[in-house]
Amino acid sequence: MGVPGVGKTGAPGAPGRKGRNGRNGRNGSDGTPGSRGTDGTPGNRGSSPGAAPNGRNGANGKTPGGGGCAGWRMRILKGPGGMRNTPWIAEPGLRRLGEKIVPHINFGDVNSMRVQIPGTPNEDFVWTFSGTVLVEKAGKYTFCSSSDDGSNVYIDGIQVVDDDGLHGPTERCGDIRLGQGKHIAFVDGFQAGGGGSIVVKYQGPDTFDKKVYVSSNDCNAHPGWDFRVFAGRDLLRVPMTRGMRQVGQSIIQTIDIDQQSRFNYAVPATPEANFAWRIGGRIYVTQAGSYTFCLRSDDGSLLFIDGGRVVDYDGLHGSDEKCGGASLSAGLHDVSVEGFDHEGGASMTMKYSGPDTKGSKVFVRSVGHTVDVLRTY
Repeated sequence: MGVPGVGKTGAPGAPGRKGRNGRNGRNGSDGTPGSRGTDGTPGNRGSSPGAAPNGRNGANGKTPGGGGCAGWRMRILKGPGGMRNTPWIAEPGLRRLGEKIVPHINFGDVNSMRVQIPGTPNEDFVWTFSGTVLVEKAGKYTFCSSSDDGSNVYIDGIQVVDDDGLHGPTERCGDIRLGQGKHIAFVDGFQAGGGGSIVVKYQGPDTFDKKVYVSSNDCNAHPGWDFRVFAGRDLLRVPMTRGMRQVGQSIIQTIDIDQQSRFNYAVPATPEANFAWRIGGRIYVTQAGSYTFCLRSDDGSLLFIDGGRVVDYDGLHGSDEKCGGASLSAGLHDVSVEGFDHEGGASMTMKYSGPDTKGSKVFVRSVGHTVDVLRTY
């Protein structure tokens, strides 16, 4: 529960509706008129409601409160010249310039970004925003990104808006059905040259179908895959990493490590040969059904979903692809990818296709990393 923020004295709220269970509270009874609290204290919905979670209060009997880390975690990275699309954020050559917690993604020009992160350059940079969107009323939501140059919006690992590429200020929107609860959101994009901007809004049941800025109630959400590298000796098959010496760890957005230099960029201490990796995360499935997962690796690799082996591509071989199928229910699923390199080139990529991708084969995004998913058999 967030600590109370500081708010202005609010106007009287509309008559309260039947109270619901609050966090650490008791059931509200049929409401008497609620009030906006003063100095950020929670306003009443019913005559005896519990406190609202995360200090989130709004109009009509709600007041603003402060969460422990409410907002979007904004990052700016220096990119290479000549970008035409948003690069992989573990791309060699990207360098983090700074980060800041911001209330909304509303930057109409580069100067407004520089106010938050003073080292933001005029051109050739990448931005990312990560956070959590709290949905109170399930239904269809529309997310819109207006950017110069490209941008992308992901909710629970699913790309909802694709506004990538070189262009002036352009808005694109996409729809997604969201259930009640928290949903991990990630926005990335880039600025090549000229004007630069990024604004993200949404609309749906929680906004009374009005387009408003998207708020995040948790800046500590970390979408992405937990990537770890281990030193080995004379590796011929995927080893059990328990007990091996870990040489480094990082968070990657997609499993798209198609050359040795990307291993070294993500984990600088990666050996030239005889090393293993373990990648852990969670995927969110919106539409239940049959999904196909494909690994491409040099040398061997294995894929586990919810503890079951889906792809076995172990052994010594070049960078070829092997796929396997899984029937997945709607909701979260634990995923672990393991692999190794004996010598020579090294690579590891994973894509999938199914109902959520409309049959297209795309990179798999993790909504968070649980991470110690260790193989024990």
